[in-house]
Amino acid sequence: MPSPYIGRAIAMVVIVGMVAWTAVRALGTRPPETPKIPFPAPATDAPLATAKR
Repeated sequence: MPSPYIGRAIAMVVIVGMVAWTAVRALGTRPPETPKIPFPAPATDAPLATAKR
């Protein structure tokens, strides 16, 4: 009969590995680049926002 600690050890290694991989990927990302031109004003939604229901 196999030891129950082997299954726990494998599960812990997988969990710790996934958390470490996620942390490495998160630390390696760059912030999003700011747009070179400004976004247009949302003029099409202005009448809808001021309309009463």
